[in-house]
Amino acid sequence: MGEAAAARHPPLLGAVGRRAGERRAALAEIGGVYDRIGRAAERLLSAEFRNKHLQTELRPRSVKIKGWARLGLMALEVLNFALDDPHDPAIAVMRDQVLDKLLLTRENFAWVQGDLTDQFARRCLWAADALKGEA
Repeated sequence: MGEAAAARHPPLLGAVGRRAGERRAALAEIGGVYDRIGRAAERLLSAEFRNKHLQTELRPRSVKIKGWARLGLMALEVLNFALDDPHDPAIAVMRDQVLDKLLLTRENFAWVQGDLTDQFARRCLWAADALKGEA
């Protein structure tokens, strides 16, 4: 990320501190939230959900929420991986997978939580890139 972009997008982990342990704890907490959101969306989509009329009405949004939750978890995985070794070539592959998932999730035009997870995922990728400068 260039200097101008860095100025517009403050570091995702800046408020957490510099230590990897603090960063990992924050990422784990956020990951737990995305995991719970994803499981809730899966329940709404499951065959066990009894109110089929409500399920049908919520389906597009439930699919979108499930996609956003998966995207958030994938982005956090990139950032966690970058904490171990920001120069690992596998990060580029993971980054591409996050961007692919972002585009696929956007294809569902149901309006759910605006673009907050989109922005979050991108900031995770930027933070992973910024870690290269710290290593």
